[in-house]
Formats: sequence, C-alpha cells, structure tokens
Amino acid sequence: MARTLGTAAILAAAMIGSAGVAQAHHSFAMFDLAHTATLTGTVKEWQWTNPHSWLEVVVTKPGGGMTQYSFESRSIYLLMRMRVNRFTLMPGQVVTVTYNPLRDGDNGGSLVTAKAQDGTVLIGRGLPRPVPGGGAAAGTPPP
Repeated sequence: MARTLGTAAILAAAMIGSAGVAQAHHSFAMFDLAHTATLTGTVKEWQWTNPHSWLEVVVTKPGGGMTQYSFESRSIYLLMRMRVNRFTLMPGQVVTVTYNPLRDGDNGGSLVTAKAQDGTVLIGRGLPRPVPGGGAAAGTPPP
C-alpha cells in the first residue's frame, strides 16, 4: 500500500511539473485567425528552424519603396510531413503568400499558404500532399 501511494505521489508530481512545460508554448493570440490577407513578393530568406520556421518576404510598394514581411510557419517536423524542406523557398523566388495578419498591424503574420508564380502550392496547412507526378518533392535541391 505504501509503495502504491509513493508511486502515485511521484506520478502526480510529474504531471504537475510537466503542466508548466505545456503552458510554455506561445499561443496564436497575436494573430487574427478570423481574417486572412494575401500579398505577392520576393523571398528574402527562408529560416528553416525550430520551434517555428520563418519566411521573410519583400514587397514592392506602389510608390516604389520596399516593405519586409515576416511570416511564422510550422516546425521543421510538421513541414517535412507536408513534403516541405529547406530548399522549398529560395531567395529571389516570387511567391504569393496568404496569412493570418498580426493583430497589432505589423507587417507579417501566421503563414497559411505560399504559392509559386505558376500557382503551385509550396506550403499549405493541412494533411501531407502527394508529390505531383510521383517525382521528387517540391523544393528538391538543385543537382
């Protein structure tokens, strides 16, 4: 009986201690998930990192100036399940990005999709997508 009580106490302490770890991950409260916006720009950088990857896109303003946008994406693990890799987006590539904007109005948000100029979805939320034509995944490094 004492051994069972000791085991239960250790298990309870472990559960309570791990609750803080689960809470440590940030929420999506900074993004307006009820709205989406779309823009077309040029990839400045694709940051293939954990816990979240980042896409930096430069957009040319109608008056001729440039504006940089930062989009938070998924973890490397989740992106790999979607057949996305560190070569999927390359600097200089023109993309159309759909995103949930930041609530504070800053330039950026949570990445929903990124499409190539020909309309190919390079990154998109949801289930892993099949490889078109059974060939290499989008963004396979050049030979």
